[in-house]
Amino acid sequence: MKETRKEVEESVSSNAGQAILKCILVADDNKAVQDLVSEFLEFLGYEMALAINGIEALAVFLKNSFDLDLTDLEMPAMDGLSLAGHIK
Repeated sequence: MKETRKEVEESVSSNAGQAILKCILVADDNKAVQDLVSEFLEFLGYEMALAINGIEALAVFLKNSFDLDLTDLEMPAMDGLSLAGHIK
């Protein structure tokens, strides 16, 4: 049975209650992954910032407040583990 977008949104809302996460930092050097993740998060109603590598992500993180960081592990300039260490 295929659900409509409205049915999916209502299901997510009812299951999640009040969303705790509001703003997410997405760090990935693959544009296709960024597009897919950002489209999905927008569909769920989240705000986000995108970064192409760990250095860019850290700069964005330091200037803004985020509830969650989704990061690729293998990126140029600074990998995801190093980024996580700096954020921690």
